[in-house]
Amino acid sequence: MKLFKIINILVFILILNNAFLFALEFILAKNNFPVLKGLYFGQKLTENSTQIFAPGLISTKAEEFGITFSPDRKELYFSRKNNKTNKFEVFYSKLHNNIWTFPSKAVFLGSQSNAEPNFSPDGKTLYFGRPVFKKQKWTSEIWFVNKMENKFSNPKILFDGMYLTSTKSGTVFFTDVSKGMGKGDIVCLLINGRKKLKPVKISTNINSTYNDAHPFIDPDGYYLIFDSNRLGGYGDSDLYITFKQKNGKWSKAINMGKNINSFGYDGIPSISPDKKYLFFSSVKKNKNGLTDIYWVSTKIIEYLRVKCLE
Repeated sequence: MKLFKIINILVFILILNNAFLFALEFILAKNNFPVLKGLYFGQKLTENSTQIFAPGLISTKAEEFGITFSPDRKELYFSRKNNKTNKFEVFYSKLHNNIWTFPSKAVFLGSQSNAEPNFSPDGKTLYFGRPVFKKQKWTSEIWFVNKMENKFSNPKILFDGMYLTSTKSGTVFFTDVSKGMGKGDIVCLLINGRKKLKPVKISTNINSTYNDAHPFIDPDGYYLIFDSNRLGGYGDSDLYITFKQKNGKWSKAINMGKNINSFGYDGIPSISPDKKYLFFSSVKKNKNGLTDIYWVSTKIIEYLRVKCLE
């Protein structure tokens, strides 16, 4: 008798689950949002190509940039500019029962202009930036929220700066914009219990006299990708990469090549949690000069590692 009741309960749960999935698919269809199943928004990347990520869904006619995935790859967050308010907004989507939800504004980050989200390697913290007007000039602050089960804590400010990423060991890299926006330097520091230690400007093999910004550090600390408008690039701003050498120093940064970089802006890199894909923002195919989010296989990184350390 008990077994019969248990079977009935399990069947009821299964029916409810199927009903939920049917309702979710119906709601998405009503919003002209295709049902996307599987990791990475159900997108498939053609081998050895650089493609727009989720065109018309994540990359739209608006300006999108700065994407990050949770370590389990079941949540994604990205930046989008609101053309009506001119504010930057962070949107998110979640993979529920193998179906992605319609991208929604992350209202829990606050009503201010928010952009360039980045998960910590353990997925417990989501960092993001806020452009602010201070001392008669535009600058940026780095904020964060902590993840607690299925929700986030209230936003808190960390310190001044832009686009923070971190290693598993706790070393963070970000853009120092104290000289003003467009005059960035890449710095690193160790955060101990949220206490700010003195940031250190890293190697001249990485920083230049130009704008060096948006560093993405490999969680294991093996390489660093960033954007720069230094001379010798393909366009307005290009992606560069540097590798940690056996002696602990960073190799001389090299341009990531024309397969990634274009005539215009290319920047704000991030690597997927499984280290298979490089995501970045570019104006490659946008006739309006706005950035879309692109992705490419990280096989290019291994090729450049050999070239950089040979």
